[in-house]
Amino acid sequence: MNKKFLLSFIILCSVFVSCISMSDTQKNELIILNPTLFHNEDNFVFIGKINLSTNRFVEIYFTEYLFANNRATYRLVFFDNNNSISCYKIEDKPILINNILVFPYKKELGNEIKIKDNIPNNIYLNGEIIELLIIR
Repeated sequence: MNKKFLLSFIILCSVFVSCISMSDTQKNELIILNPTLFHNEDNFVFIGKINLSTNRFVEIYFTEYLFANNRATYRLVFFDNNNSISCYKIEDKPILINNILVFPYKKELGNEIKIKDNIPNNIYLNGEIIELLIIR
């Protein structure tokens, strides 16, 4: 029983370390591509992955940059495996439910982002229209 537990623990730690190094790679790529928007101090959180087709997917990250006077900027970043990177400047971190990004807002104000074939150029979220920024 202890051997099974130890093996499970080692596998779990390996997956965790792999995810951290993958996030660090993505974060460093963003900093190199646009150092005015992304910084070493940013909190970088993996939200999830959406499969667009059998061989195309998007990885989604939430970034938080804290700066002077308790201010912050937040971005939702998309790494498309077709080598494009884009983001929205948003206010809150979503959760991913059934390939839909859900935010803590009232439905009539816009509280979700649906990604089917592509990332939308504009979204309606919390009463605002937000444009997609292409990073690469």
